[in-house]
Amino acid sequence: MHSKDHAVLVFTEDGEISGLEALELKGALVSIDAIGCQKSIAQAIVEQGADYVLALKDNHPLLCEDVALWLQSQDEQGHVLVHESVEKDHGRLEKRRCVVSTDLDWLGARSEWAQLKALAMVESTRSVGNKQSTERRYYLCSITHTKRIARSIREHWHIENEQHWVLDVQFGEDGNRTRKDHSATNLTRIFHRPQ
Repeated sequence: MHSKDHAVLVFTEDGEISGLEALELKGALVSIDAIGCQKSIAQAIVEQGADYVLALKDNHPLLCEDVALWLQSQDEQGHVLVHESVEKDHGRLEKRRCVVSTDLDWLGARSEWAQLKALAMVESTRSVGNKQSTERRYYLCSITHTKRIARSIREHWHIENEQHWVLDVQFGEDGNRTRKDHSATNLTRIFHRPQ
């Protein structure tokens, strides 16, 4: 998906990452799932004059662990930029806290990531009735504006969740048991093809 100020790329689990060069990204902020958190992708985005927010998970386990520990430490010491938001909808209360650190001097791999300027964590706490859950997600960013990072991540997950709902409810993707030969790959290409 691409809009005037924000591009969202959702990569399939089979690792397809083609088509980035076909998008007009100049001036956009590109957010990508963890499968697209790659040095070459960051470089390609920057070369097109865009910025990025890349989800960091177990695709880079040591980096993710280091970033998590660093942000926790910096947050506890009050050395981070913070943006908080609250949403209440359908009996659910969700508090989001976006923490951003621009202190990257400690990060040895910093120069390997094109234009890396900040590390971010979003902590989402959801309350439904008496049940509460907290999730933390980590990001590499080429921008430093905390509110813009938080908005980008929220918009990415909003689009991602809507897409998954359509694929599951309309196409029955989660219940589909197609496994013979290349049929699963073929269906994925049909359902996830660019518009």
